[in-house]
Amino acid sequence: MHLTTLPSPTFLLLQQEGYLIRSSLLSGLHHLRNARVDTKGHFYTAFFQLSIGIERLLKTTFIVNFMSRNNLQLPTNGELRKFSHRITDLFDHLAATSGIAKPNPLLEIVAGSIERDILGMLNEFATTSRYYNLDELANCSKASDPLAQWDLIIKRILEEDVRDHDKNRISIRSEFLANAMKDRVVVVATDLQRQQMTLMDSIHNPQLHDRAARYAVLHMMNIIRPVVTQLDDICHKIHLGAKADGHSHAPVPYMNEFFTFTYYDRSAILRKKKWP
Repeated sequence: MHLTTLPSPTFLLLQQEGYLIRSSLLSGLHHLRNARVDTKGHFYTAFFQLSIGIERLLKTTFIVNFMSRNNLQLPTNGELRKFSHRITDLFDHLAATSGIAKPNPLLEIVAGSIERDILGMLNEFATTSRYYNLDELANCSKASDPLAQWDLIIKRILEEDVRDHDKNRISIRSEFLANAMKDRVVVVATDLQRQQMTLMDSIHNPQLHDRAARYAVLHMMNIIRPVVTQLDDICHKIHLGAKADGHSHAPVPYMNEFFTFTYYDRSAILRKKKWP
């Protein structure tokens, strides 16, 4: 059987947005997982893609929620743009919204958590620090260096998530290699704080970053998953209402289908190095 009419323009635009968000988030997760001090470009790609992906996921959730509360009417440009690129403001708005899911899944992200630190860092990157290098060259930067900000998050992850046994093993192995190479190798490189690295640092830090990266992806997934849960709940509500009203087409896509990668459990996320 073939449909004789296409879904509505709203449906198709949300569908296209779903593809865009999925691509951005998966690219961001992949580069975040593979970012180390010796591959700094991966950090920037991760920050761009994740900040774009999470902002658009939140804005899509805002739009669909507005539709569910206003007889499928869309918000105005002003209502949507009032958040600008402020990811944390938009997140907090949706976290404070009642009548979606009970309890609201966004409330899982609590103040003081690593997830909240990541949201704050991506918020600053989206609003100001993505231009940090150029602004610093022009002597007009008002933001923090995003690499230095992420370095603090890495250190917190290493402290709270990575086992002491793993960190000690990396240190012992790195020290052995550094001692074997010290008379043959000179290191001219800086860390994420733009400080000169020693030979030991150049061997040690990439391994620590690799160990922390898998947990960084896990924490990022802890941010994405509740937003997808909220979005799915709203879409389900809209579908039920449309069916009751006799609509021939679903007014909005089944948006959760774009984010099946959020179904991975903790152990699978920690093992996975390539996304998707």
